Amino acid sequence: MWLFIALGALLALLIVLTRYFLLKQELGRMAAAMEAIHARPTNRQLTVGTQQPQLARLAMAINTLYEDEDTRKAENLAALDEMRQSMASISHDLRTPPPSSLGYLKLLRGGGNTPQQEQHYPAVAYNTAGSLPRLVRGRFEMARLEAG
Repeated sequence: MWLFIALGALLALLIVLTRYFLLKQELGRMAAAMEAIHARPTNRQLTVGTQQPQLARLAMAINTLYEDEDTRKAENLAALDEMRQSMASISHDLRTPPPSSLGYLKLLRGGGNTPQQEQHYPAVAYNTAGSLPRLVRGRFEMARLEAG
């Protein structure tokens, strides 16, 4: 009788130890897969090689975190691209008025202008130069609104 109890206890211990080592092995495999995914970002998903529901939930949660991280990276890249395009536009807008104003002033200074040109050139130069502060204010306002 004691022999059957001892064998039953030994069998139960063997089952528990086997499950423990299998679980430990699966956790090690999952950790290695996570390290590989983190080191070399891909669209790979963490998978579970056992029927343990807790490990499956853990893998799903980790995959969700990776997907969220990928989404944030894509959003950040899109925002960075938009910012670069905006900066190029701002650079162009800020560089255009001064040379335009100078061009009209040089025409005026060169002489030989008609009376209409004598009145028109300073007005154009003034209006063009006056657009620069408006452009700067507009860009700052747009940046403030975009920032929330």
